[in-house]
Order: sequence, then structure tokens, then C-alpha cells
Amino acid sequence: MKDIYCPQPFVSVVINGLSGRVQPCCVMKGWPVSADEKLWKDLRTEFLTGEGNLKERFCQSCIEQEKHHQESPRKSYLEQYEQNPDMFTMEYNAPSNYCNLKCHMCSPWNSSTIASENLNITHLDPLSQEFSDKYGDKIFVRPEQELPDVRPITTLKLVGGETLAIKQNYDLMQKFIDSGLSENITLEITTNATLTPKFNDWDIFNYIAYFKDCKMVVSVEGWGEKNNYFRYPSKWEKIMENVKKFKECSTVVFASTVNCLNIGYLHDVKFGAENLNCSYTFGSLVWGPKELYTIEALPLDIREMYLDSFYSVGIDRDLVSYLEDIDYKPDLHKRMMADLIERDKYRGTCLLDMFPEWKPYYV
Repeated sequence: MKDIYCPQPFVSVVINGLSGRVQPCCVMKGWPVSADEKLWKDLRTEFLTGEGNLKERFCQSCIEQEKHHQESPRKSYLEQYEQNPDMFTMEYNAPSNYCNLKCHMCSPWNSSTIASENLNITHLDPLSQEFSDKYGDKIFVRPEQELPDVRPITTLKLVGGETLAIKQNYDLMQKFIDSGLSENITLEITTNATLTPKFNDWDIFNYIAYFKDCKMVVSVEGWGEKNNYFRYPSKWEKIMENVKKFKECSTVVFASTVNCLNIGYLHDVKFGAENLNCSYTFGSLVWGPKELYTIEALPLDIREMYLDSFYSVGIDRDLVSYLEDIDYKPDLHKRMMADLIERDKYRGTCLLDMFPEWKPYYV
């Protein structure tokens, strides 16, 4: 059963303040906002017995990733559970989409700047445009959304938007501190590491001191200037400055998605993280019918170029498998390039400045 079992429905709750959705896992797709206890129970039963089709409905990302890769969120969660069977995690996505960056593979639900940019671009994925039409260029926030109740947990995960720029995250940390529970809780924060603002006269370093320990998951899509392009308009020097501060009070992990733009350069992230004595993970494959920047959009000739590079630097077999095994979809490629070129025009950037191998398709 270990090859299908996932502990998340038993030991985790993910609270999305934007949608009002409460679900077992952050990478699930299609979990209904109105899900009742029966659905949770049925999913738990399926993971215990192996019988049912709920996994195929909600767990597509891990299923697809495990076809090609030894690593997946499910396997990571399972490893954590085996090390600590008493774990219980609360993951909180505050009721705000504020983010100061507009990453190519992101969505307006998670980035206010992407939502704003979408209003000024004509060739867009309809689902992306739908959000921007509805909410305009305003930061989408639901201040009336109450903070979750505090309870004894082992890990508090905070995600965004840009986690460190959203006040509700600080309010929730304070709520755990005031309850006296924080000293037994591991704090895990996902951040783009471009800013460390103050709320209520405290910055994140003040809050970290009241928790058992802390992990800062620094989201990057490349190393150096390449990351500045992927995660526009970030500044690499500022990220490195903040990473140095994070390392003084927490464990730092560099985390990258795997998408059609960055897969050929993930070895730079690997070597860069190792040089800083930090760990790294490529555990989040961009995948699904609503996504534009999947490996399916990567042309075959560029794949061959990346494969040659991988073999020369000794990159792990899992990334090679993505390039060799995932089918190429020309129609998706055209849609992705239309989106990318329009964003370049609007931003005053150019893909070819960093990645000249795309020149035949940049028209």
C-alpha cells in the first residue's frame, strides 16, 4: 500500500482564505469548496484500502510526477510522517493574493501583479483573464475572513501570495504565540525572499524567535539573472541578502517548480544551493489542463539540447525522464508562446536575452 498511500488526509489541513476551501493537501486539484466530512472520510478510506477513484480526481499532480520522478509531494509527506507519526500540519493561505512578483507559471489567484498585468494584455488564457476581469487591478483581500482557530499542531505552514507581505500571516503567528503553543511548533514559510517588511513593529525575525524552529522555503525558478526573468521583477542581490539573514535563524531550502522554461537550468539551482550549504527541491511539477507552462509546451529540439547539457553535468535521472517521456503538444506550445511574448512586450523584457535557444519560436 505504500506505493499509493498518502498521509495528508489524516495529518494535514490546508486552509485557503481566498476561496474558503479547506482541503487535505495544497497540491490537490479540483477539491470542492463545499466538501463535507464524508468526502474526507472516503478519501482516507481509499488510501487505506486502495479501492476507489478519488485519487484520480484530486491527486493528478503527484500521479503524473511519479510517472517520471522519484520525488513528489506525496513521497515527501510520507517520509515526514514516517519520521514523526504524531505530526499534524496546518497550512494557511491568507485571504489575500498580494504578491510583488509576477512569475510566468503563476496565476492571478496567487499574484495581484499578475492580475493587474492581465488587464493590459490581449492574448491571455481565458481562465486567467476571468479572474482579472472580476477583480481588476485591486489586491484581492477578504479582511472579514476570520483567522483559523489555534490548536496543538506540529507544523504551521504559511504560503502566499507573497507570504511575508500579508498581514494576516503575522496575525496568525501572533495568535499561536499568545496561546503559548508556538514553542512546540515548527514554522515553515514559503517566500520569494525579496522583502522582509514590518507589521505591528515586528518583522519575520521577531516572530521566528517564538517558535520551536523555522524552515524558510525560498522560491526560485533559476539562479541569478535567470531567476530575475522567471520571477519578474525580483532582484537576485536582494534575495541573497535576505537568504543570509534567514540562515542565521532558520533552515533554508531552495524550491523550484519544474516547467518548460526552467527545466534546462535547474542544475544551476542545485549547484547554487549546495554552494550555500542549503538543500533544494524540484518537487512541484507544473501540470494540469489549466496550465500553460508545462513540459508539454517544450519543443523537441530544445529538449535534446537540455538533455545533452544534463548528461554533461550529471543531473539526476528524474529530470531527464520529464524531457524524454512527456509528450510534446504543439497547440499548447503556441498558446504558451503567445502568452510569454505578450508579457515580454508589456514588461520590456525578452526571453532571448537569457535563453537564445528559443529564437526559432519567438515570433
